[in-house]
Amino acid sequence: MAGILIPTNAYCDVGDVNEHLPHRTFTATSRPSIRQLEDQIIDIAGEINAELRALEYSPPLTGMDDRKVLRRINAFGAAGFAERAALAATPSADRAAVNEIIAEFTRMMESLRAGGYKFATASSPGLVDPEIHGDLYDSTGDRATPMFILDMDDQEF
Repeated sequence: MAGILIPTNAYCDVGDVNEHLPHRTFTATSRPSIRQLEDQIIDIAGEINAELRALEYSPPLTGMDDRKVLRRINAFGAAGFAERAALAATPSADRAAVNEIIAEFTRMMESLRAGGYKFATASSPGLVDPEIHGDLYDSTGDRATPMFILDMDDQEF
């Protein structure tokens, strides 16, 4: 797989997907093709990054341990795509194995969505809970600058 370039916002490459699918060879004419698989890797990384942003992390994550977790999620998602495409091309393929890979990817994404992973190198949400402190603090936990000031001396009660 030498010469394959995956943008830095993807957490895995075709070699990582091949670790889960050693029986597959991806080429320009395979189903899926190597280009389709590379595109899917990038799409899944985008989906992972969207989930991270929803959890108030700032992707892409770069820490070695964080990237190991995200590489596994990214690779399982791409492996599921590859196996589903192969199943469409060859209906006699092992449907149970395809379902197992997709189910594992789904479980990992659900865990990510639920905050089941704690990432060491990512920026994370502020420490002050706005439900408790109202608008007095911004997302970093610092006292917020008011958007307007109401002069109570001019009010009639």
